[in-house]
Parts: sequence; C-alpha cells; structure tokens
Amino acid sequence: IWALHLNDSFYAQPTIGLNGTIYIGGSNLYAIGKPLNNTAPLKISTQDITKTEINVTYSVDYDTTHFNKSNGVLSWGLSTNATWLRIDNATGILNGLPTEKDLGNYWVNITLSNSTRILDYHNFTLEVVKQNHRPRDVRIISPTDGSSYTADEAKDLLLDGSAIDDDVGDVLNYTWYDNGAVLTYNHSVSHTFGPGNHFITLMVSDGELTAQTSVIFKVENPPKPVGQSLRRNSVLTTILGTSVVTIVIVGLVVGTEAGKYGGVLALAPLYSKTRKDAILDNFTRGKIYQYVWSNPGTYFNLIKKTLDLNTGTVIFHLDKLETEGFIRSHRDGLKKRFYPMDTKAPAMPSVYERILATVRLIPGLSQRALCKALDLSPSTVHDYVHKMEDVGQLKMVKTGKLTKIYLGNETDP
Repeated sequence: IWALHLNDSFYAQPTIGLNGTIYIGGSNLYAIGKPLNNTAPLKISTQDITKTEINVTYSVDYDTTHFNKSNGVLSWGLSTNATWLRIDNATGILNGLPTEKDLGNYWVNITLSNSTRILDYHNFTLEVVKQNHRPRDVRIISPTDGSSYTADEAKDLLLDGSAIDDDVGDVLNYTWYDNGAVLTYNHSVSHTFGPGNHFITLMVSDGELTAQTSVIFKVENPPKPVGQSLRRNSVLTTILGTSVVTIVIVGLVVGTEAGKYGGVLALAPLYSKTRKDAILDNFTRGKIYQYVWSNPGTYFNLIKKTLDLNTGTVIFHLDKLETEGFIRSHRDGLKKRFYPMDTKAPAMPSVYERILATVRLIPGLSQRALCKALDLSPSTVHDYVHKMEDVGQLKMVKTGKLTKIYLGNETDP
C-alpha cells in the first residue's frame, strides 16, 4: 500500500501508538501513519475564505481529504462572476488581486473533478471590502510626558491630541483615560486634575481599529504654611518619641527576647507604610506601575516599548514592584503577563485546549503555523501535538514536504 525509503541508518525498537501510528528513529524520529483509505469518497478539505480587501492579494490553496487511486487524474475548476479570480487546475491555488472597482459581493464555485465526473464542489459568497488602516501617529501634544504642575496650573489643564487615518471618509473618535478610568472625549478638551501622579492614555478609534499612546505627569500639592508644618513635625516627633520611650521601658521591664521583639513589632506598621509609600516615589517605577494598573495583562516587551525604557530598568522595577506586593505576574505561553495585585489574572486555557481550539478553527495547519498562532516554542508544540495524536485527539497528514494537523474525529485525510 505504501513504502517509505529512509536515508538513515540506525538501530532502534519501534513503538506503536494508541492510534496505530508507528514511531521509530535514530538521528531522526519517524511517525508512520495508518494506510490510506482507497475507497472513501474524495472531498475538498480546505475551508473557504469569504472576505478580502482591495489591493490585497487573495489566495487560497485548496486541498483534498486524501488521495484515492481510483479517481485518476484530478482537476480543479472555477465558476464565478469575479473576473479578477483565477484557479490553477493542477494545484488548486485560487488567487487574484481585487482593486477599488471590484468592491462588492461575488458568487464563487470551486469544483474537483476527474476525467469523467465532478467529485466535490464548494459554493460560497466572496465579499470585497475597503482596506481599513489602523489610525497612526497618535500623539499627545499636551500635557507633555514627565511634566509637573502646581494645583493652580492643573485647573482647566488642556488635553490635546492628534492622529492620522489613511482611509478617506473615516471619522476618528478620541477617548482620554486617567489611571485606567474614562476621563473625557474629543481630541482637544480641558480638565481639572487633583494632586498626585496621573497616567494619561489617549485611545483613537476609526470605529473598527484602535491605536493609543500615553504620558504621565504629576500635580504637586500646594506648599503648607511654615507654622503649620513646624507644628505638625513637632507633634509627630512627640508621638514618635513617646512611642519609642514606652517600647524601651516595656522591653526593659519584661527583660526577655519577647519583650524586645514586641517593641520592634509596635513600630513595624509605621515603618511598613512609610517604606511602601517610598517604593512608588521613584518616578520610573511609578510610571511602570501606573501602566500595569491601566493595562492589566500587559507584558514585558510592550512595557519596554511603550514607556521607552531599557531592558535592565524594566526588569529591576518590575521585580521590585512584584516583591513589594504591588503587582503580580502570570505565565502565558512564552509571555509573562503583569497585573495589579488587586486584579485577578484571567483563567488561561491549557495548552491542550488552545491547540484543539486553533486546529478546530483552522484545520490543516502546519506545526510551524501553529507555533506562530499560539506564540509557543516549536519543541512545546511538537511534544503536545504528538501526545494528542497518540490518544486520537489530533492526526498528522503528510502532504508533500508539509505535515498538516487535523482534529482526530474528522474524516481520515
């Protein structure tokens, strides 16, 4: 039924998987599948792509479920009112380049035939739409990144932004966020800000695609009157002094390690709060924290790129924020995502579930395409796919030099 010539020399013991696949190898690992079904009807296995954009090449490589010797020489055919579409009779590659004059809907009929009859066909409607570009060059003109304002200056502070859209007729919508909460709308508007750090994000949308940029600035508290400041310092000094004296006396009276430790613990809450507040005093660290707070689930490279920081700086401050309990991290494939401590990381589907969902959506993917789609390493995908093949969840189909992946419960390719 089939023969496999291995340009390899090795001594190995074959292993038979649960689904009948034979595994054997030396310098290479060979997975030899079950014999082809030479009696099952031939079917078109490729999923139709029913939407494309102008000035973008439309291309679909149609394939069959399996090779059936009794069908003879196969030929692909096309019937359509799309004059810009063509199909290669031998390879089944359907392609074409629609232009602006081709906007609209078209009927398409793909046939698979031998010399005597049509074996299978696909009918579908193909929609050609305008190419939509994401808004670009999103800028916050005012306020400037890293700036500092007094309380008076922050009254009616101008928020001014701009963006470019390459699609004629698109209307851009501007939304401003302050520390993750919606603040106001319009590309230019005034707003009053209170004391503290403000992480401002401008999101621009054309109704379908969005782009954004961010800045951070600080509003300073007004200076306190000298007399009030001195009185407050004096009261604080008195309180601290009294507390320390009391602790020392208690420690001496008790005269034990427990007494001394109790004295230290009495000061711990004050020290802890002071230390925790100081963690965010660093401007760059505060900037990173505000970004994570506004974008839960963000990852390292995005933080680095958006805030324009070097690798060492981002690593240092993320580690500090996580150690001190301001943020938490969650592993997602090759990425490590970061969330505020009070935000629960979403439950991530397992690698098995993600692979099954992707293959169900796009049957016939190669392992390389699956790696790219799921952002996983080739070794990880290889291990999972072969384990899932062993238990019948997936199956591997060799087509020329390419191995395609299908769900195990589909008709055998």
